Amino acid sequence: MKKFIGFICCLCMFLVGCNVKEQKVSKVRAIKSFEVVKDSYSNSLSFSGEIKSSFESRLGFRVPGKIKKIYVKKGQRVEKGELLAELDPTDYKLKLSEVSSKLHAIKSGFEATKSDFERYSKLFKTGSISEKQFQDIKAKYNAQQDEIKSVENSLELIEKQLEYTKIYAPRKGAIANKISEEEETVNAGYPIVIFVDIDDLEVILNVPEKYINSISYNSEVSLKVWAIDNTVIDGFIYEIAVNSDPFTKTYPVTVKITDKIENLSPGMTCEVLYEKKEKINQIVIPLNCLWTDSGDKTKVWVFDKEKQAVFSREINVGKITEQGVVVLEGLFYNEIIASAGVNFLREGQKVTLLEEML
Repeated sequence: MKKFIGFICCLCMFLVGCNVKEQKVSKVRAIKSFEVVKDSYSNSLSFSGEIKSSFESRLGFRVPGKIKKIYVKKGQRVEKGELLAELDPTDYKLKLSEVSSKLHAIKSGFEATKSDFERYSKLFKTGSISEKQFQDIKAKYNAQQDEIKSVENSLELIEKQLEYTKIYAPRKGAIANKISEEEETVNAGYPIVIFVDIDDLEVILNVPEKYINSISYNSEVSLKVWAIDNTVIDGFIYEIAVNSDPFTKTYPVTVKITDKIENLSPGMTCEVLYEKKEKINQIVIPLNCLWTDSGDKTKVWVFDKEKQAVFSREINVGKITEQGVVVLEGLFYNEIIASAGVNFLREGQKVTLLEEML
């Protein structure tokens, strides 16, 4: 029995000794790393705006009258030259008929006067009639000639007025709104429909004064259209206002849309992203390099080349960009930091850079 207990004690001492020996052997961990270098980051500015047509026109008749027919509806797409609406042309057709009859009668009487004038001209040259007789027929001839021109001008005007009883689409586009209804009597120029060009679209942004100097002409932008599944389309800065709005203190900026996509319409809301590249002296590192200690201090693991180990260091961080987080202080160029598994490292742990093992 004593021999058995002695054997157990020796075995326990042997196992404890092996465990102590294993603890003295420190394991070298392979880590991914990131070298701190100068970088540029994208300073994104985001604005919301409403898509509008660069061409919007309130179309009306150029003559007064009673609306006979409106052929389009709100939202309808139309082609250039398509008939949109027309007035009742009855009154203008009656005037046209009256003036046409008058012109015909004047011209018929003028033929006889013209014949007399030509005959009297010959007689006057031979001395067969007096000068007064010749001047009388000449005055009659000139008066009828002037009357014909006047009536012809009136006829041309009425023909134009008859043409003006119809409204045609000035170009390919859409009807943004219908203002008047059929059977209404309207004055000349009163809007019947609002027409917009849907192929020439733009966005008007209201940019705060603190950002206006960051925006430049012809700069490319991206537009995210919420109504079309957040579709992203391209555009560019077309106009930048010189004066700000006196109430909002913002500057109107016009963005021209260059992409032509189906179902894109005026009135849709979108987000405009303006990317401005800036060369900075600050350091940008990946977010996964960061970790926090028990005191909520932001830290990174800095690799010591001589000791081949990592040591924690507190850093001060700034804004987050698409490339990572800006480090305001605590790191220096060309230093190497751990970029993965930072929560599993410990102070002074021996490591080797994963890139060196490949």
